[in-house]
Amino acid sequence: MKPILSESGHAAELSVASTNALLQQAAQDMAPLALRGLTFSWHMIHFGQKSYKPGDHASDHIHRHLHLESVLNGVFRFEHEDTEFDLKPNQSLLFLPDTVHAWECKEAGVMLGALIDVSGSARQDFFHKAYNSKGSMILVSDASCASRHGELLRFLTAPPPKAWHTAAVSSALRLLLIDLLNSMVDLSPWRQAAEETASDVRSQDLCRHAQEFLESNYPHPIQVRDIALQLGISPRHLNR
Repeated sequence: MKPILSESGHAAELSVASTNALLQQAAQDMAPLALRGLTFSWHMIHFGQKSYKPGDHASDHIHRHLHLESVLNGVFRFEHEDTEFDLKPNQSLLFLPDTVHAWECKEAGVMLGALIDVSGSARQDFFHKAYNSKGSMILVSDASCASRHGELLRFLTAPPPKAWHTAAVSSALRLLLIDLLNSMVDLSPWRQAAEETASDVRSQDLCRHAQEFLESNYPHPIQVRDIALQLGISPRHLNR
């Protein structure tokens, strides 16, 4: 069992094995987040194998994925190149792939660690922009992410509901990932491209359905408003 603080600040106990299994299953069940040329999903997420005590540490290491460390309680010192940072509750660090870093527990506590898959044709551009904007070690300490951590802990520390427990955790993980990514880098270029693509696809679908309607009813008199009615749009929109 692992002592941990719930959203309300009250102490709770978590079974490490069962909680990590629940987290991983919920992560796998979550539909990936997608923008044009980018797809994001949890590769792995878990609590450490124990509550850390002062002096516990991990020496220099790297991860091939986008790496997250979030402090739930206690204080952990992270080192990257010539930079040191004491990470406290409600704060997270994101490390870009292949970033060498180390940590040491300064005050007893618990961390939530995760690896995030970033794939797609725009993957290199995404990391390039993130690095130029904030470097290879990115601090996330905004209130929205802290709130997401609290929500996740609430689902994990509360007695399981009769149904959809894993789905509830999966939903909390999805919202946490959204807030982390938005805190990490400006996603507007890829979001706008995705919205433009969706609009183009919608227009192509409407044209295809209009053509199918014309081919099926060509022996009969057809007016623009008849086609628009079948498509569920206005004649003006159809003309445009």
